Amino acid sequence: MLNLRSCLKKTLLCLTVLAVAVVASGCRSDMALNSDMGPNSLKGKSIALFTLSTSNSYKTTFKPRVFAVEVATPGAGDPCKYAPDELPGFAGEAEGYLISVEAQPGGSIVREVSGTASGPLICGRFAFPADARFDVPKDSVTYVGHIDMVNRQRHGNEPRSGPITPLIDQAVAGFSGGTFDIIITDKSATDIPSFVQAYPCLRDVQIRKAIMKRQRPGT
Repeated sequence: MLNLRSCLKKTLLCLTVLAVAVVASGCRSDMALNSDMGPNSLKGKSIALFTLSTSNSYKTTFKPRVFAVEVATPGAGDPCKYAPDELPGFAGEAEGYLISVEAQPGGSIVREVSGTASGPLICGRFAFPADARFDVPKDSVTYVGHIDMVNRQRHGNEPRSGPITPLIDQAVAGFSGGTFDIIITDKSATDIPSFVQAYPCLRDVQIRKAIMKRQRPGT
């Protein structure tokens, strides 16, 4: 019983710490779409759609769960953090998410993806730059791709998936000794139907396609 209570307390603390960090760090915004919206609510907006999946090949029992996706538009003020919706159909070691953001023509960047992975008495957290740039036309709904993030063992000077401390939690979850490989692909054939199913307002909407690309540091 003591171990169960300790585990629950650790998990609750993990979620609380991350929630406070997300709320305290810049703009917090709702996603552009929700299941109750009607088609008229999309008029005059430029909306980007993309999916995200996360897994941990380094410490497979600790599944990275995303709490915030940070998107920035250069010259438009502070970046905003979005809490993604879960993408149905994922099982096993991966987690999947649907993300919709109201963007501005001229280019936006998926800056960072952050979240946690928890287990018995362990709470690990990650925050990793995605650095994926996309652009959407004015007054459009555009699918910009799928981001696949896989945490693996870090080598040399590769960026860490998360902070070093707390030492035990971060090491056991694989984030202090791990780094994320990020691959961007076009999964529109399956992703767009998932968006339409989740958000009925898209049923009669033309969805364009312009796949995002990773930018090099400093660009």
